[in-house]
Amino acid sequence: MTSKFSRLQTHLAVISDDMFTHFVKNATEVNARIALEYETKTTKDGALFYVETLPPETVFYSLLIADHPRKKRNKEGKFEEPVLSTTEEVQTYVTKEINSAILQIGGEASTGKGFCRVAVGGAK
Repeated sequence: MTSKFSRLQTHLAVISDDMFTHFVKNATEVNARIALEYETKTTKDGALFYVETLPPETVFYSLLIADHPRKKRNKEGKFEEPVLSTTEEVQTYVTKEINSAILQIGGEASTGKGFCRVAVGGAK
């Protein structure tokens, strides 16, 4: 049986700042884009911009810390109880609802960029 973190175990490398700079300069895809007027489909003035994307094989690793959910104020200014009311409920939600989910992060959804799979693992 393979671990859901087997890719991390075989593809993770710790590198120096200089090597990281080299990879950012040479392995980051940069595409020129032009914003269009929605109605006319013509170019907006001064609308040339650049989008940098990471290779699809990129693996991000981060800590996820859950805390007590905050209450928010309703339109009358009174505090409402949050949907998730305890730290344990937040952890359960993340583990069951977000773990193994496919998420799109960033503003390039129309070009198919920014999709990732989330893998939540416990501390060992």
